[in-house]
Amino acid sequence: MATTRGTKKLPTAAALVAAEAAPASVKKMELERPVVKEKAVKEKAVKEKAGKTVKEKAVKEKAVKTVKEKAVKEKAVKTVKAVKAVKEKEVSHKEVQVAHFCHNHSLNHVLQEGKTVWYPNKPFLLAANGKAAPADATAKDPGVKLNIWAYCKERGLAYLRAQRAEYLHEDAKRLFRQLDAGEPSLESEYYKNPVYAKDFARDLAHWKGNQKKYGGKSVEEIVAMLDKSYGKDESLKQLEDGGIGCTMTGSERGDLPYAWFRGLFDMLGYEYIEVDDLNYKKAFTTNYADPQCLGMVINQGAWHYVSVPKYVVSSDCPPSKFVLADSLNRSTVYECHNKRELMTVLDRLPLTRAYFIFARDGNAYQSVAVKRMMAKMGRKRKTRKM
Repeated sequence: MATTRGTKKLPTAAALVAAEAAPASVKKMELERPVVKEKAVKEKAVKEKAGKTVKEKAVKEKAVKTVKEKAVKEKAVKTVKAVKAVKEKEVSHKEVQVAHFCHNHSLNHVLQEGKTVWYPNKPFLLAANGKAAPADATAKDPGVKLNIWAYCKERGLAYLRAQRAEYLHEDAKRLFRQLDAGEPSLESEYYKNPVYAKDFARDLAHWKGNQKKYGGKSVEEIVAMLDKSYGKDESLKQLEDGGIGCTMTGSERGDLPYAWFRGLFDMLGYEYIEVDDLNYKKAFTTNYADPQCLGMVINQGAWHYVSVPKYVVSSDCPPSKFVLADSLNRSTVYECHNKRELMTVLDRLPLTRAYFIFARDGNAYQSVAVKRMMAKMGRKRKTRKM
C-alpha cells in the first residue's frame, strides 16, 4: 500500500495486535514513566535548592565570623592604644611648698603620689574625697590619705600626757617622802633656823592636811588621786601656744620633729636606713642602687626636708641623672644632676640626716613608686645609673 510523502506513518496491524497482546505490567510501566521522570526532576530541583541554601548559610556564617573577628581586632587595637595613651600620659608627682609642709612634700615625691595631706579638724585616715575613711581602713589602703594635722595633734597630746604623768609621779614621790618623814617638829634642826621657824604653823597644817588625804597610800595611789584632782587639761590650745611637737596653726604650721616623721615610714610598711652628714656618701652608692630602694628623704638643717626620688618619669629627668626634689621657693620642683653634682648640692644644704626608704615585701604600701619599681624589676632594669 502506497503512502504519501510527509504523512505520519501509522502502526501496522501486526503492531496493534502485539500491543494488545502485551502484559499488563508493561502497560503500567509505559503509563508511569512520565510520572517517574517528573518526580526525579523535582527531587533534583529540591537537592539543588538545598545545596544552594547550605552554601548561602555557610557564606553568611563566614561573613558573620569575619565581622566578629574584625570587631575583636579593633577592640584589641583600641585597648593597646588606650594602654599606650596611659603610659604616655604618666607624669611625675610634684608639689610646691605650702607653709611648713616640706616633710609632706618630700615623702610624697618619693612615693610619687599625694599620700600625706594637711586638713585641720579632720581625722588621721581620710578617703580620697577628704572625708573620714571607713572604720576598718588602714594607712596602707589604696586611696587612703594620711592627715598630718591629726598626726601632729595626737602625737602632741600624747607628749603632753606623758609629760603630765612624769610631773604627777614626781609630785606623788615628794608627798610620800614628806609623810614618811613624820610630822614636822619645832625641835628639828630645820626649824631652829629663825628664817624657817616662822613658817612652822603653816607647814604643820599643810602636813596634817596631806596626812589626812594621802596618809597610808602608795606612790601609785597618790598619782591616781593627783591625776583626778588636777583634771584633764591637755588641749590643742596647749600645742598651739606651747610649741610642743608640730606647729599647729599660722604660717609655720606643719613643722614636724624628725622622730615623728620617721614614724610614718613604719606606718606605711617601709624599711629605712638612717645616715648622717659623715657617712651618707658612702651609703649612697650601695643603698640607692638597691632595686627595692624608692629614694632618699633628707632632713636639711633643723627642719626643712628635700628628697631624691628614684621613680620619676624620664620626661622630667633621664635615667642617667639623679633627681633632687625641693618644693621650697623653686620655679622647678625637680633638678637633674649627675652623681658628683648631687653630692655637692647635698653638702651645701647642709644634709643633717637622711633616710633611704625601701619597699622590701608585699607588706609595704603599694604606692605609685612601688608599682613603677616592680614594673621595672619585671623587665631589664633601667634605673638611675651609679
